[in-house]
Amino acid sequence: MSVTGGRAKVQIALKDLLAKWDRVKDHWHDDVSHAFQENTIDPLENQVRSALNAMDKMREILHRMKSECGPRQQY
Repeated sequence: MSVTGGRAKVQIALKDLLAKWDRVKDHWHDDVSHAFQENTIDPLENQVRSALNAMDKMREILHRMKSECGPRQQY
């Protein structure tokens, strides 16, 4: 799997999680739900977004590495 493919899967999973959480929040309005949002959902979302940014940087580095270290044409 490529970095791009892995990134897409992670991004889709986050989007799916947040959509499902939004549906749950429509019916769950107590202190426990607020604590779950603050202690689980928010930190997880931030961590996943950081991972997505790191994957973007990794993709850029790998692309640059391939272009700089790949086969060279002889003239």
